[in-house]
Amino acid sequence: MRKRRWPILIIYVIALAVCAVLIYVVPSVLGLFDATYVAKHGSVVVSTSVEAYVFRNDKVYTADVAGTINRLVPEGKLVKGKSRIVELSGNGREGMENKYEEILDRLGPRGTTVAQNGVADKSGYVSYQIDGLENVFSVSNIDNVNRTTAESMDGYHQMEVQSGRCAVGEPVFRIAGNGNWHLLFWFSNEEPLPFEEGDYVTLTIDGERLDGRIVTVKVGNEITRVEASTNTFHTKLMNERKIEVGIITAEADGIILRSSSIVEKDGVKGVLVRDKVGDNQFKPIRIKADNGKEAAVYSDFFMDDNMEFVETVKTYDEVVSNPTEEDVAAAVNVNDKYK
Repeated sequence: MRKRRWPILIIYVIALAVCAVLIYVVPSVLGLFDATYVAKHGSVVVSTSVEAYVFRNDKVYTADVAGTINRLVPEGKLVKGKSRIVELSGNGREGMENKYEEILDRLGPRGTTVAQNGVADKSGYVSYQIDGLENVFSVSNIDNVNRTTAESMDGYHQMEVQSGRCAVGEPVFRIAGNGNWHLLFWFSNEEPLPFEEGDYVTLTIDGERLDGRIVTVKVGNEITRVEASTNTFHTKLMNERKIEVGIITAEADGIILRSSSIVEKDGVKGVLVRDKVGDNQFKPIRIKADNGKEAAVYSDFFMDDNMEFVETVKTYDEVVSNPTEEDVAAAVNVNDKYK
């Protein structure tokens, strides 16, 4: 008799476990119990991410004599013009290494400047990395670079210049001009462009914010060419050619609403708010920023196009998450009481 009880007990425990999963776990995953949520204050950021090519005002300096290099200025330091960057002394090498010859070939005969006595005649940020594309990706040449040209350069990478013995004519440092960084990227014409030419935007690189501006927008048959600029320094702007950049086109503080809860009633956008007795009321909203998942809206009251005050959502309102058409039709506009 006791032996028969164990299987029954095991089946009973399993049944309880299955019921618990069905009642508590599955609904929470599917959001079936999340019929409403509490409106709270917060912020919404509207942004998009692109891969952009960096254009700078670079100047590559070469050794005026063969010698052993002593770097006087650390990587990334901002210097004034006529600053001495390196010191060459002692014995150097007679012949130039092949890797530097290739870089100088890409730069061309006018792509370098001799650093007389290790001095830079230009102000900017000191870098000991070059790739030979400094002229192609210069700000003055940006109008001549199309997507095919830019992508054809993806195989070239930054290389550190000599830090020991060098030959005459070898590159020894680079100066990146300060305050004029440009970015070039493309959008598919199938995507809505989130900005216009001349707009001021916030750029982000690795989470760091930079003030930016959309310089040009050129719409093609299939893609749109966009040039942006910033005067804010970032290490990646100084040394990298292709970087991921975030573009913040709008951000706002306010009551945060889920986009799924926003509906229209009589041509007016709003949400359904559940009152204390369980009835739904329609509250019109005015959106400040919407990223497709959440929207920041005005709270308490806002002024409509007729310059009249409209009652809207407030903190701690119980908002219906996914209202049906029947819910919307049955809800009464809270502003009807003022008529």
